Amino acid sequence: MTYLQRSSEIQQRRRRNFVFIGIFALIVLLGMIFRDFSARVVHGIAYPINKVTDFIVTPIKNVGYYFYSKPKLVAQNTELENEKKFLQIELLTAQTLVQENKELRALLDIRDREIKEVVAEIVLTPPFSPYDTFVVRGNSGEITVGQSVFVRNIFIGRVIELHSQNAIVQLSSTPEQKTPVKINDEIIAEAEGQGGLSFKINIPKDAEVSVGDPIYSMEHNNSIIGFVSAIDVVDTSSFKTVLFQYPFNFSEITFVQIRDSIVE
Repeated sequence: MTYLQRSSEIQQRRRRNFVFIGIFALIVLLGMIFRDFSARVVHGIAYPINKVTDFIVTPIKNVGYYFYSKPKLVAQNTELENEKKFLQIELLTAQTLVQENKELRALLDIRDREIKEVVAEIVLTPPFSPYDTFVVRGNSGEITVGQSVFVRNIFIGRVIELHSQNAIVQLSSTPEQKTPVKINDEIIAEAEGQGGLSFKINIPKDAEVSVGDPIYSMEHNNSIIGFVSAIDVVDTSSFKTVLFQYPFNFSEITFVQIRDSIVE
């Protein structure tokens, strides 16, 4: 009798253990199933929301970055342009000084001649004076009509009128004004003023010229007056047009050098 009771108790324990194991396994299985299902549900809901958010927010971010960065890019571009212009003027000055040094011996041989130079202040520029002219402060005791005018040793024009306290300077870039020039120290031509500090030169189409080539004034010891900025070629013409301009604006200069021409 005692043996039967013990056997019954053992079977009951086993059944309870099997039940517990089954419940535990069922819980684990349901957890795995529902966890994967819930993750899919959440992903299914979140995916289109993320796509819509990207579609709306990304262009806004890009537009915001454009407006944020544009002023910086403009400022950097302006700074680079100013630096380029400054370097061009420095190069002009250096090359002019080299050319003047080559002519120094010839100048020293002219013992009985004095080259007079006056530094004059600019008082009026366009649009307050006619385009491609400006007014400088000076009188007949300092300045005479016909004298050459320079900016940083760059020949720019001549004195055409003289008044009691002021003088009027006409630039070589005045429309239809002609200036003998040399391109690349090789091609001799005539530059015609176009107004607005600009010039054009017509040369044979087969002449070798590139953008950036220096242009010299033949009237003033071949001093540099600019660089080739563009070349216009027409297929039906036997000539091409070279464009250049003075490497400064009126707003950038306050004084000029006025002196007699050293070439007669």
